[in-house]
Amino acid sequence: MRKWIGLLLVSLLWTSCSVEKLNLSPLSNSFSSYNSTTSFTDRTTTSVNTVTYTSELSNLLSEFPIFSSRSMNSEIYKLKLHITDYLYAVKQKDLISKNEAYALYKKTFINIQKLKSSLPQDELELLNRFMAKVKTNITLIESEKITE
Repeated sequence: MRKWIGLLLVSLLWTSCSVEKLNLSPLSNSFSSYNSTTSFTDRTTTSVNTVTYTSELSNLLSEFPIFSSRSMNSEIYKLKLHITDYLYAVKQKDLISKNEAYALYKKTFINIQKLKSSLPQDELELLNRFMAKVKTNITLIESEKITE
């Protein structure tokens, strides 16, 4: 009987010591850390917001009206191209292309502001509404810090 109790005690000690191995897995540290969970939540929220803003911006591009001024329409076409390049760079997380497209967008935006004085009042109001929505969404995308 003493043999069995001794054998049971030795096997219990042996298994308890063998279970306490050092775990060097990088996943074990990230799952137990509160900061990694928080940063995952923040990244997910940022990602969802960015998708929302980019989809609204692409919908605006597809709904952009055609105006009576030919020069205004050509500038709006350029604006659409630059915003499309910008959205593609945001999707690819390409900071250099994003900054280049953003600079071209700003130039075209300024040109449109100069040309809008030649539009009739109803077209001017429509243009102002669309341009405000475009500018708001791009500003919100820029504030998300998605490409670091």
